[in-house]
Amino acid sequence: MFSIARNTVLDYFRTNNTLNGLTMLNTEEEEDFLKHTEKDCLLSPILNLDKMYRPPLFLADVKDIKHRDISTQLGIPLSTFKSRIQRARKKIAKGYMDCCGYTLNEKVVLVGEMQNREDCKICR
Repeated sequence: MFSIARNTVLDYFRTNNTLNGLTMLNTEEEEDFLKHTEKDCLLSPILNLDKMYRPPLFLADVKDIKHRDISTQLGIPLSTFKSRIQRARKKIAKGYMDCCGYTLNEKVVLVGEMQNREDCKICR
């Protein structure tokens, strides 16, 4: 799940090339806008993250910068940084579970299928 979320976020930032682009959906074509995708379910949990979680998540999972370098850049201890990353990832996973009914299996892996927009609890 985290790989899907990371790749979706990476794709989004590559097309918009900005952190502020999180506030808008990428709607190049109306057909893409009407299609319900993982981006729809990912955007809401990311936007709802506290400001203390967004930059560490962005720098680690999108920019792929080393954790030690990020903690130095943000001026926080490495252990604090790692805790924030873990909490952010859990909140995103919970967002998927709340939105489209994904569940965690016995290996604590997020499983499920994309629902139609009408069936999605948050995206509709």
